[in-house]
Amino acid sequence: IKLMNAGEKLVAKNVEGFLLRRLQRLLGSTHLWPRTIWLALVGETENDLKGVLGGDPSLSEAGLEYTDALGELVAKREEQCDTAQGESGVGKLFIYTGTSKRYIQSAEILYKERKGKTAPCRSWSRASLPPSHVQECQVLTLGAVNDVNAGLLDSLSQEEREKKFPKEVAARKADKLNYRYPGTSGESYQDLISRCGELVCMLEQSRGNSLVICDR
Repeated sequence: IKLMNAGEKLVAKNVEGFLLRRLQRLLGSTHLWPRTIWLALVGETENDLKGVLGGDPSLSEAGLEYTDALGELVAKREEQCDTAQGESGVGKLFIYTGTSKRYIQSAEILYKERKGKTAPCRSWSRASLPPSHVQECQVLTLGAVNDVNAGLLDSLSQEEREKKFPKEVAARKADKLNYRYPGTSGESYQDLISRCGELVCMLEQSRGNSLVICDR
């Protein structure tokens, strides 16, 4: 695989196998167009207050306040980009987030923060977001951005996990990277890395600023 002038030309020969094909796509997404990528942690949830891990909870009051502040911060950073006083970036703001309630709530709040602007916001979302008008904003919800699925251990507190699944807790502590949660939907961090590959390519392809709202 030969990449010339950071994406101007890509030459590939005898590319075989999963890894090389993924690498070819990543290199094909590379360009030098100025943009900024922001990574934002989703706000506190109701389950966080209860000490429950996982689940599909709504944002807590503190989480809602945090997301309001996040919207203001992103707006200020965008002004810096527009005036060339800070981070460089051009084009539409593209928001990537997950499909759980807390991610959708975060996207809704960011919509409201941008109300009163004239350009419409186009959304490719599997969730039902309210109609809004924001300045050059697009939203994409992806399952790839969701947190690791804990399978049978989902929606339990740490104490409950240790009591009901002591062997699973010990196995995870021994190897967090490769450990896969039990159950048909259980995932490992290796699974998470694999499904985030598509998101990485999207971020590389973007010609404008990007905001990713996700968990740790």
